[in-house]
This record gives sequence, structure tokens and C-alpha cells, in this order.
Amino acid sequence: MKAVRVHELGGPEALRYEEIPDPSPKSGEVLVKIEAAGVNFLDIYYRSGFHWGGHHRRTLPYIPGAEASGTAVEVGPEVEDIKVGDRVAYGISNGYGSYAELYAAPSWHLFKLTNSVDFQIAAAVMLQGMTAHYLTHTTYPLKPNDTALIHAAAGGTGLLLVQISKLLGARVIGTVSTEEKTQLARAAGADMTINYAKQDFAAEVRTLTDGKGVNVV
Repeated sequence: MKAVRVHELGGPEALRYEEIPDPSPKSGEVLVKIEAAGVNFLDIYYRSGFHWGGHHRRTLPYIPGAEASGTAVEVGPEVEDIKVGDRVAYGISNGYGSYAELYAAPSWHLFKLTNSVDFQIAAAVMLQGMTAHYLTHTTYPLKPNDTALIHAAAGGTGLLLVQISKLLGARVIGTVSTEEKTQLARAAGADMTINYAKQDFAAEVRTLTDGKGVNVV
């Protein structure tokens, strides 16, 4: 298969497009034919060596990429919930291996996709989407009429947080740094935005909430 691998830590020039042997699924794994792979700052941190200690360390050479989507083409022993032909996606914190044509993924990491979900959207939303979901449903379960302050509201995770928060009935104040990002956050549903490059966001929040503050940041 074709894959992008890192043989030594460094800049983008450390990425090499190579031909390597196809992986085979072990017990509990599913071989996924990758249709789309997500790209995250996390990948850059690993490739550059910014994150390289403890559990972040990889054995060189390694294949970057922590999230992807595709089709199950082979199922290993003891896998019961995924079958060949299933459309799937995965996002693995501290994961790697997605910058390739094939990836042997633990079956419990895989989400089945309906035909209505595009592969590219599924690959792009996994890590940021799971982050936004647990923040709004587990870390602090948002309730109707809660007020949430979302920093970096025009970023990948921020835009998802804005949309999920509005679906849950919350009032959203988003912080941004440019007029363009203001428009993005507003389009996603933010009720109010604060340009922290020009305004004191803490003072603005107090003004917008009549001094009450927010339920969650």
C-alpha cells in the first residue's frame, strides 16, 4: 500500500510518500480501506517532536494520522459488530496510522456510518466532534437557557461547540480575533461574539450578562 511515513522528526520535509506492505488485522481488529484522513495540529506536534515523551513516543518510522473514514475490507477474529463492506470512521486520541491506504483499527474504535454521511465530513469531525460532545454532555451537561462562553469560537472545535450548544438550547457567547471569524461564529449560531483582540472579553461578558456571568466556559 501507499503511505506517508516519518523516519526522523522535523518539518514537513520529514514526510515521505512510500510503498510499504499491507497490514493484516489481528484479533479484535478490522482492516479499513481509507477514503479520507483527518489532519490535526496533533499530527504536527508528533512529527516535529513537540509531543514525543512518554506515551506520545512512536517507533520510527511511523505513519501519522489519528482519524479517518473508509470501508471495512477484512475482519479479524473475535470481531462481531463490524462486517466487510461497512462504512466506518474512527478517531483515536494519541493515535497514528491514518495517512495510508489501509489501517488495521481496533473494532471498538470504529463508528458505523450511514450512507448519508460523507467520508470526508466523517473523517474531519471525529476528534473535534468527540471533544465538543463530551464537553457539552459530560464535562458540563448544557441545559436550555444556560449561557456558555466559548473561546476560539471560529476554530474547528469551537464551531462544533457553538452548534451543539445551540441545539441544546443554550445562549452562546463566542470569542474571536478577527471580523472574518466573527462572521463564521455568527453563522454557526453564536448569539453574541467578542473580539478579544480589541475588547476585554471578561468585561464584555459581564456587560452582556448584566453582571451575572456565564454558567460554563
